[in-house]
Amino acid sequence: THPLDLSRKMRLSLALEWPNREEPRREEKLRALEDLGFVPGDDAEQSPVALHLELELQDAPVSEETTDCIGAAAELVADAMQVLVLTDLELCFWPPVCDSKEEARLALRRLRSCARRRALLAAGRALRSVDQVDAQVSAAIKRVQHQVQVLLDTFCCTPCCQPAGLGGVSLEGGVWSHPALRAMEFPGRGFGLVTASEVAGGEELLRVPEDKLFGIYSALRCEHFGPAARLLLKEGLHVETVTMLFAVAEHRRCEKTPGAPSPWRALLARAPKLTDEPLLLTWPVEAMDALGS
Repeated sequence: THPLDLSRKMRLSLALEWPNREEPRREEKLRALEDLGFVPGDDAEQSPVALHLELELQDAPVSEETTDCIGAAAELVADAMQVLVLTDLELCFWPPVCDSKEEARLALRRLRSCARRRALLAAGRALRSVDQVDAQVSAAIKRVQHQVQVLLDTFCCTPCCQPAGLGGVSLEGGVWSHPALRAMEFPGRGFGLVTASEVAGGEELLRVPEDKLFGIYSALRCEHFGPAARLLLKEGLHVETVTMLFAVAEHRRCEKTPGAPSPWRALLARAPKLTDEPLLLTWPVEAMDALGS
């Protein structure tokens, strides 16, 4: 980190390292950073450092101006880290060619729901690793780090009770649904959720306990697939790949043994068929290889 005294302003160069040193999609991620207006170094494809991020911070008492400056710096670090932590599957949704920075930012926003938490955690780790040899630098970095934590708390915060004035439907297993929410089948695409009436911005639509979600944690908890899931993760497979393999294994187990208990039987029975071409285009190569004949 190199501070420059700019009369109550500091310009810091923050070295953001690749979260995965063996990242196989470096070229695509560097292009995505460039789409957003970042300038990776010429050697970023080979270097452990993906990007030297320039942050301009106010070295002054707390005020509206300094708060805005700190907030902008935190968002900048989070945006850059969001690109660096994108998985193979998430990266498939990045436009092959971005005609403008606005289009790239739209792609970033669309991926926030699935990547924002990982991005903020990675941003916090990057800021904590800064060599704080200067008191001014240390104070400034800690303020940015605090703001990143605020963003993370805000993103992860869920209401502890049902919003006032909102009826809703309580379903089995602690699931709660907004009264306007409907499940429907889309021909050739599977099932999805739509709203049957207008919903105000910021209203809660669906609340689902974590143990009711089909994902990597359900794979790890599974008596039949858990050991394999842990081994595959240890070998370096992406979370999405292991989750998809769990879906394949659990679906085949349910088909082979109709009476076998499985909380995912109904879900997998209604899911799109594995042989549907549009669906397979989004699957990682490892998952495709595991399907067999």
